[in-house]
Amino acid sequence: MARKRSDNTFPDVESYRIAQLFHELSLNWGERLAVARYVAHRHGISAQRVLDLAAKVKPEPLWRL
Repeated sequence: MARKRSDNTFPDVESYRIAQLFHELSLNWGERLAVARYVAHRHGISAQRVLDLAAKVKPEPLWRL
């Protein structure tokens, strides 16, 4: 039997990229909610999902990405 997947799931690499984009932009812009909305719109997910992913992934320095 096939496993059901919701539309809001991403592979680990995609989740990591979204979280790191959020962290980088929030450092520059400062407004976390505006950044979450921007990233959510760009990736077609909810702003809450972006914030949840960012909470799970710690920010990496840009030179490591």
